[in-house]
Amino acid sequence: MKIAVESWEMYNKGVLACKWFDTETDSIEDVYSYFRGLHKAKGFSDDLELFVADYEDDLGVYNGSNSVEAAFELSEKLEGLDDEEKSAVKLLLKHGVVNDLDEAIEKRDEIHNTGETSMEDVAYNYVEECGMLESMPENLRGYFDFEKFGRDMEIEGSFFEDEDGYIWEYIG
Repeated sequence: MKIAVESWEMYNKGVLACKWFDTETDSIEDVYSYFRGLHKAKGFSDDLELFVADYEDDLGVYNGSNSVEAAFELSEKLEGLDDEEKSAVKLLLKHGVVNDLDEAIEKRDEIHNTGETSMEDVAYNYVEECGMLESMPENLRGYFDFEKFGRDMEIEGSFFEDEDGYIWEYIG
């Protein structure tokens, strides 16, 4: 996540000194050190009150009204997650399955990527894995409508599509 940070004192006195920080590579100490130096160089007080002026958040977990510290805390919570786990967390939050980041991280193992890009393919794999058509005569199996079954599965509300077009299933 990237955040643009400003100093309230400088902002209120008409000095715009916004700087972008990456919460994954920078530290909260880097932010405060930068603004301490800037305050000293410009003759402002040592009392730092910083705020987030703008942000870029791919996961949608930061609401923008949080403090600089909160942005780094959120980033720290996500630090140990790999890309697939981050995608799972994002989908859980985006679709309202969970209420907050902590709950999403806790439930990230309850959603998995099917590897498919259509519900028809998800339905086909489900039917194959369960052996649903094995009891049916061979000449009737071709009449099974995987597309319609896939739509019915999707209506259940436990399947979500990510931004890359892959289907995820929530099994919680």
